[in-house]
Amino acid sequence: MLDLAIGECARVKDLISTLQDFNRPTTGKVASVDLHRIIEELLLLGKKKLSDKRITVKRHFARDLPTIQAVPDQIKQVLLNVIGNAEEAIPETGGTITITTEVSGESVRVLIQDTGKGIRPKDMALIFEPFFSTKPAVEGTGLGLSVSYGIVKRHGGDITAKSARGKGALFVITLPIDGVPGERVWLPIFK
Repeated sequence: MLDLAIGECARVKDLISTLQDFNRPTTGKVASVDLHRIIEELLLLGKKKLSDKRITVKRHFARDLPTIQAVPDQIKQVLLNVIGNAEEAIPETGGTITITTEVSGESVRVLIQDTGKGIRPKDMALIFEPFFSTKPAVEGTGLGLSVSYGIVKRHGGDITAKSARGKGALFVITLPIDGVPGERVWLPIFK
């Protein structure tokens, strides 16, 4: 009984921390962002969890991907949310996350594909809505993709998803190389 209470306290603490992070204003300072470096940092941080779930990460990085003008901590949050969702969608038996980067005109694209369970068709229209989650209430806040959507849109980009049930999901994040006008990008913003 005591272990259950301690576990629930930890869960509530994590939820409060997530909500505080969501409401904490970022400096919003635009800087030069190396997407490959951010992706590698996130994969290094999640290496043990990925290994424990027998998840292989494949990288198909553009050779000369330019840096983009963006708010580094906000872009890191977007990639953390999408890569984290890909990891969570893959069963304990293992799978693959494929991360591809490419230049597309005046933008860069990051494609994150997983071999997880996929997204139900009825959920596809809702995945970027605030507080929508397919996870049990005790496991998710439903803010990750909504916050990511807001960040990407505020940066002048786009984020889309495709999925086939049982065959995984593909998220495509498109960001302009030159960024948005001005020196700051403010949050929070929802879809």
